[in-house]
Amino acid sequence: MDALTNYTPPILRQVEAAGGRVFRGDPYDLNLVAIRRPHIPGVLFGDDLIATYKLGGRWVSESFACTTKPTPVYLTDPINEKGTAILTPGQHRAAWVRGAHRGRPALVQTGAPVVVYRDNDRDEIPEATTTTETGFFGINIHDVAGDPLYASAGCVVLPTSSDLSRLLALVNAQYLHGFGGAVSLSILSGGG
Repeated sequence: MDALTNYTPPILRQVEAAGGRVFRGDPYDLNLVAIRRPHIPGVLFGDDLIATYKLGGRWVSESFACTTKPTPVYLTDPINEKGTAILTPGQHRAAWVRGAHRGRPALVQTGAPVVVYRDNDRDEIPEATTTTETGFFGINIHDVAGDPLYASAGCVVLPTSSDLSRLLALVNAQYLHGFGGAVSLSILSGGG
């Protein structure tokens, strides 16, 4: 038996340790993992989005800069009276499918409900709260369209359309290889 047959990449071992499911189908059964880094004022895309999948029996990972945190304009002036949405750590299963966000290609949160914190202290620091809510909130995965200061009211945002195009191509490949059109996203907390 090949030593790599039972190998699981470290990032996916973290997903399993947090109670999430690892998708092991070959090829293109996607595992999307966002690593949320500590907040740094003025840094909009300080998190990482990692797409990991099997191809020819071997694990492949592709990494993209992103933000999993709302931008300050939405933290100080929430569009929801309960506060600004922030995806909670953990795995949000089969929540995203291909669609459009403000008329642009995106992964839209119509597949399943997600759990969010509601940050309502109106400061510029995104923080976990004791207030959570489960539902369909339009927490999409998209690129920046317009002013980056308005990039995220809770969505996962990639800074470039080319990164999003590559991510959408991977989702298409997953679908074409029989693993469905919905993707899950695991949120992990990362160090500095």
